[in-house]
Amino acid sequence: SLPAYHNLKVLGQATNESRDARRANQNLSGPTLLCGHDAFMLDTRSHRSRKFDRLYADKDFQAFKQWAARVDKTKVKFLFTGSVLFPVLRSTLAQPASGFDEDTLSAYPAQRNRLLEVIAAEQLSNIVFISGDLHLSCSGRGLIHTTNESLTFGFCVSSGLYAPLPFANTRSWQLPSKEVNHRIAFDLGLFRAIDFKIEQIVEQQSIAQIIIKHDSHEEQTFCHFVDAHGQAGMGQLLAQENLYKTT
Repeated sequence: SLPAYHNLKVLGQATNESRDARRANQNLSGPTLLCGHDAFMLDTRSHRSRKFDRLYADKDFQAFKQWAARVDKTKVKFLFTGSVLFPVLRSTLAQPASGFDEDTLSAYPAQRNRLLEVIAAEQLSNIVFISGDLHLSCSGRGLIHTTNESLTFGFCVSSGLYAPLPFANTRSWQLPSKEVNHRIAFDLGLFRAIDFKIEQIVEQQSIAQIIIKHDSHEEQTFCHFVDAHGQAGMGQLLAQENLYKTT
């Protein structure tokens, strides 16, 4: 049995190395479109390294900067990240250093801050952050405060329909209180603070459905969570744009 175990171990190691090599060569980041709206997919899994305090590749960050510089500042746009940007967990709000144990962007503050600084510098309002990893679904809205203005954003975290390891699932009590504004203070150039509020939490396994409704005057972006039986909960408004603009 020992040689068999050894062979299995070597095979597993080779499989992991092959998987890592494939990930390193894949380009999972880049601009895309969602329902005709600008979106950017940022790969926060393939290049993640605790040793180097890295969550995404620098080339992907540079691509994000170029995307942020060219998109419309006020129209609804989407940033997809595997790791959660918002909400910040209750424990991290109380003790920011505790965030280093999380599987979120709070565990990589330098990488998180670079993204937020770009958003602030480019004055991107109506951006919607879509992510996963918490194994719990939630959504809400917030404001990014700069020295010049406040930029609106929405967030949607989708749990996925299959999460078989209960110990890995975030619970609602680990999130900050619903319907309450929570503030994170910063001192990063133009970037000063963030307020966010959770308005919807769904613990059972579900997937997010993004719905964009519009008429001649207004466009609204909603997030619905759909369970394994196809039942959708109440929608959460993530972003809103006035299409009728006077000069």
